[in-house]
Amino acid sequence: MSRLSTRLDRRDVLTMIGAGVLAPLTTWGDERPFQITGIDHVTITVADPARSLAFYTRLFGNAVLKDKDGCHYVKVGSAYVGLTPQKRGKQPAGGNQIGPGIQSFDLPAVESSLQRAAIPYRQTKGQGLLVADSDGILTQFWAENSWNELQKIGQPVSVAAKQEPLIQATSINHLLLAVNDPERAALFYSKIFGPIAQRTPPRPPLSGRIWYQAGTHRIGLAPLNQGYNTSGQRPGIDHFGVIAPFERESLIKGLTEAGAKVLPQGEGPEAAGVDFQDPDGVRLQVMPPPAPRQKKA
Repeated sequence: MSRLSTRLDRRDVLTMIGAGVLAPLTTWGDERPFQITGIDHVTITVADPARSLAFYTRLFGNAVLKDKDGCHYVKVGSAYVGLTPQKRGKQPAGGNQIGPGIQSFDLPAVESSLQRAAIPYRQTKGQGLLVADSDGILTQFWAENSWNELQKIGQPVSVAAKQEPLIQATSINHLLLAVNDPERAALFYSKIFGPIAQRTPPRPPLSGRIWYQAGTHRIGLAPLNQGYNTSGQRPGIDHFGVIAPFERESLIKGLTEAGAKVLPQGEGPEAAGVDFQDPDGVRLQVMPPPAPRQKKA
């Protein structure tokens, strides 16, 4: 495994899952042992690395790093998306890893915190720690703004930019995980992100969602059987979202030309956004910046 690779084989993940299921549900109380500042990155497994690299650089620009295993990392504002090649008989294509950024990351201190909370983990080579939930979704504990760390050990990739990026995003501001049992998953994620911040009211189509505040960003859980997981009806990243200014028709045209499948316009608060799928079926959402608040007279 190269220094940049954070992939685990199936046996590693199953071992971590099994240990997590049997671990006592220790909580940390009001004082958090480490500070999560936001969503630092997401990692997805891709069937065709060249196709996915072309797609994501068309979306977000040509700041790219690469490791020795052929994994690419595309910068998305202060965050980034990792593109891991799919291996035969291994993890299917789709989103399978999230990376919250840890303020002033101290590996021994975070390791000790996970031990106290009875969370099984696996060390990586130079990239912090990995933990797995009961569905096999991985969370990487590493530094905030870890792109700076990747630059020290990764190789930049030259990607010709023929046009301006379609999406001028500042960060990845939210993500939703599709899980088999949100309540069971919440027992795990509450250890990491603290108390549940919001529950979606029990009415369709968004019932059963559980949300956490991860620094300035949000991370949610949704039932797998809701049908939101457009990347194959299996546990993983249902979607991740960014905030960026856009003009709807021109963005839809550009996305279609880039090979995206644009999804029907949402309802309610999500109606303002544009939802689409990447070549492997992973769903992305672009939302416009919030309107400035009016000052009270």
